[in-house]
Parts: sequence; structure tokens; C-alpha cells
Amino acid sequence: MSIKKNLEETWTVISQEINKSNIKAFRVIFPKIKITIRVCILGQSKKKSIEFVYDKKILRKNSFKNIDTKGLEIKIEDDPDNSINNIISIKLKNNSLLEIYLEFIENIIKYIQPLTNKDEIINLIIKKIDIWIKFFKREKFDGLSEEEIRGLIGELLFIKNFSKNKENFKNNIIRWKGCENGLHDFEFKKSKVEIKTFSSTGKIRITYPDQLDIDTFPEIYLVCFNLTKDNGNFSLNSIINLIKKSIDEKTLIIFEDKLKSAGYFEIHKSNYNDEYNNSKKHCYKIVKEFPKILYKELNDSISKVSYSLDTNLLSSFDIGPKQIEDIISD
Repeated sequence: MSIKKNLEETWTVISQEINKSNIKAFRVIFPKIKITIRVCILGQSKKKSIEFVYDKKILRKNSFKNIDTKGLEIKIEDDPDNSINNIISIKLKNNSLLEIYLEFIENIIKYIQPLTNKDEIINLIIKKIDIWIKFFKREKFDGLSEEEIRGLIGELLFIKNFSKNKENFKNNIIRWKGCENGLHDFEFKKSKVEIKTFSSTGKIRITYPDQLDIDTFPEIYLVCFNLTKDNGNFSLNSIINLIKKSIDEKTLIIFEDKLKSAGYFEIHKSNYNDEYNNSKKHCYKIVKEFPKILYKELNDSISKVSYSLDTNLLSSFDIGPKQIEDIISD
């Protein structure tokens, strides 16, 4: 039986048994996992919840900031049945988010199942919460916007185009930081790489001027991919599937977590079948003469800047893909 189906069937059984006197009813599932997992129904409200029970020495309550969104409440609380334990409680507040909630819980359980170290299990649960909560904090989330899709495709094209073997794929995926709110999309030992996409106009947009500050980061490269829908031959889904087939199981776990950090969730997969074509790419080294605007050059009263660059006028800075391959070979 799948993890999702197990959860749903257990909730159904508990719901039939609950009565007015119940504050909370629960059942333990997956007893072979090294910590206790409870499927709960919360009193007459019948709100669904999952609890992970663990020795409080592993993670203290005050080391975790409780989370409360319109769809989800996550908190660490004392276990009333055993004073040496704490509970990580993940409660669904909005039933319209049940499918993504199930996917979230399934993702946690799937990856803690093979683990034997309880500290490692709890740390992984907290990490998964940190990745997924970005989804639940959104007021409305129907999937990535067209701009976000294009941005994600650009970053994935970089991984695909500059990876010749599994080791390259692994290294580039590990170095992918833009999806985790890093200043630069890829951070290598000596260099930073920023990815942009552009349409037929050739314009790219710089929204964080410090991304091109070579006084702070001496080696910065700007890789730009042309994306159009004319004669499209790949989609966001297809490029993700291609990368998945090119990596090992451990790298796949890292990659899937990073996709979620970037806002890509399986529940919206049907939205991402539009096909694109990449006919050009430019690889620029940022040097002193490269046209740019930096915050340190502006009046203190200017707090936010974004601007466009025309790739049609930047050919003198294009170093070609071969140099990029050499640069990122850590």
C-alpha cells in the first residue's frame, strides 16, 4: 500500500471512531521506522494531523520557531503521554490543500524510512519542513508563473549543457544555489555563475545589481539562454526527466529537494508541458568594462534598482561555452 493511501485510510478509520469526548484520536503507522509516527484526527473539528514523536534531547522546543499559515500549522510540543518526548505536529488547516499536504508528508516518510539514526531522522524532518513551507506560505499557489518557468528552465539548461557525466551532474546540482535564495544561481569554489533567459528581443533583466559586483566576487560569469516557443522541442517537465535519468539515487534526492525549493511540485506538473526552443546561448565574463549598475555607485537614497541589458550589444564580452566548462571544473 502506498504511503498516501495508508494515511488516507487511517484517517477514515479514526474519523469513524471519534466521538464528542475525543480531544484527539490517533493511530501509530509504519512501526518499523525508528521514531513513532502518529496519524491524528483533532476532536470535533476533525482536522487532520501527523505527529513525529522523538526524545526531546534530540531537538528542544525553543530551537524551532513554530509555523502558522492559512493552510498549515507546524509546532513542537510536549508529549502528554511521555514526559521525555517531544512531538513535531504538522496539522492541515485547509482541506483544499490535502493533495499537496499528502505529498509533503509522503516525501518526509519516504526519506526517513531507511534511516536508523534518530538524530538524523529529526534533522531530515526539519530540513524537509524548511523546503516545503515555502509552498504553504504563499497566499495562492497554482504553480509557477511563465517568468518563473523560464528562469527555472535556464538553470536546468545550465546543469544539462555543462554536465558530461554523472559526476558533473552531481557537482552542478550541489552548486545550484539560486533555488535556495542564494545571491548567484551557481556557486563554485572560485567563481559565481548567474543564469538569465531572453526572448527574441535579446533583452535580459538584472534585478539584483550586486550579482555583478566583481569587487566582492572577483570571478562572475553570466550565462544567457535564448528561449522561444517557436518550433519548441523540450518542456520544463522533459528537461527535469532528462536530468533525473542522468544522476544516481543520492543525487536525485538532492535534486528533487532543490526543485521544490524552486517552486516545482508534482501536483502542478500538467502546467509545465509547453515546449520551448533554445537556439542561442551567450557566456559572458563580468569585467570592469562590462555594462552594469552597482548599488555602491548610487546615491544612498536609491533603495532598489533593476535594469535590462541587450545581449545583441555584448558580443565583445562573450567568452564561449568552452571557457565556462573549464571554469566550473572544481
